[in-house]
Amino acid sequence: MSDDLVQFLRNRLTDDERQAKAAMTYAAKDWFIETSGIVTTGPDDDVYTNDREVAEHIARHDPARVLHEVEAKRRIVEQHESIGDPPPSEFGPDLVRAELGRVLALLALPYADHPEYRDEWRPTP
Repeated sequence: MSDDLVQFLRNRLTDDERQAKAAMTYAAKDWFIETSGIVTTGPDDDVYTNDREVAEHIARHDPARVLHEVEAKRRIVEQHESIGDPPPSEFGPDLVRAELGRVLALLALPYADHPEYRDEWRPTP
């Protein structure tokens, strides 16, 4: 997979991390549901919805989770870069590299609406 895709992923992960940390300056790192439809985002901050499912979604995607996801995705990108020449396998190094490239393409898919995303990175079904 191209170095451009790796850099694209690194940039998006940096954006995600920056935005999560910015949210933490406004609210707490961990969000939780106080009562049905109310998400507590800090000591004096709540988000009100009329829908428990919406509240659960908001709380589940708090800054702490985003930061954990960024770290996990960065590790996947680093694994891809550090593999160099994959160890011998019955499938051969080219197949290993191709499969890791497909993983990176899947990681980039949530960012497909970003102006720098390239259609050539879109994984085939």
